Amino acid sequence: MSSASFHQAQAQSSPDEVREHLLAVDIQAGEDVCETRFRIRDLKKVSDAGAPILNGINMDIPKGVILGIVGPSGSGKSTVLRALNRLWEPPPGTVFYDDLDILDLDVLSLRRKVGMLFQIPVLFEGSLLLLLELISVSLIHYLTMQFLF
Repeated sequence: MSSASFHQAQAQSSPDEVREHLLAVDIQAGEDVCETRFRIRDLKKVSDAGAPILNGINMDIPKGVILGIVGPSGSGKSTVLRALNRLWEPPPGTVFYDDLDILDLDVLSLRRKVGMLFQIPVLFEGSLLLLLELISVSLIHYLTMQFLF
């Protein structure tokens, strides 16, 4: 049986300032924990303006594990996810899938194997106004049918 412990991982953007607050999960090895699927080593990214987004992130994600990355806005959650499926091309030698650098893998094949949900899920197609119009039309139709029959 495996166990997990949670702690807050912090990456400093400068010696005096802590910018990133990511929730880290330590999984204690057990009989039902599989080999590492993703391995991230010293992943860094800087914004176009020069501000650090990721400052040396290290992470191992075991095969078959559902992982949630939690943190405040701007802490690098989406950037890490984009690196895992090459929506952002990470630097060579920083992100590995089955011990192979993901830059050496076919991007479409990689994306077929990895499922991700980003922080803005789309529950309804179209705008909120369109959704409310559809609801109101359906309600009017229902009430009209109730009074006619």
